[in-house]
Amino acid sequence: MLKLQPNPTFTCPVEIPTPEGPVTVRVRYKHMSVDVYNDFIKRGTPNKSAAEKVSDALASLGVIRRLVPTSEEQISALIGTIMETKLPAEDPADPPFKAISNQEAIMECVDGWVEKDVDGPFSKEAVDTLCQQYHAAAGAIVDTFITQLTQFKRKN
Repeated sequence: MLKLQPNPTFTCPVEIPTPEGPVTVRVRYKHMSVDVYNDFIKRGTPNKSAAEKVSDALASLGVIRRLVPTSEEQISALIGTIMETKLPAEDPADPPFKAISNQEAIMECVDGWVEKDVDGPFSKEAVDTLCQQYHAAAGAIVDTFITQLTQFKRKN
């Protein structure tokens, strides 16, 4: 039966990349409602300036080039049009901000880990040490959370 109120936590194995090879740690995550999750994602992503948005659009032209049969002249004309477009002034009501740190993101979405998988209890200090010593650990932990919570990778 589907529970309308899911369990407040869920545990998933996370492969933490290390120089000696990946180590699996079972991480206990906090369930988030859609609204809380969207706020978490928004705070983890800095607002983009108009220039960054144009830069992203230009970078995506490589994808367009592969997907749409477009001539080089058409692409060059499109790039010229984009480059001549006056960028809008930055909106002071929506200023860029400093994204939350890896450690803050982990502390928001993780409730703990299985202690026999890690040589210490879950704490802010332990998370700081983990992120300092294992460069890809934060990405692995947060990516697994996002994938599991949203079921981004669905089985066929």
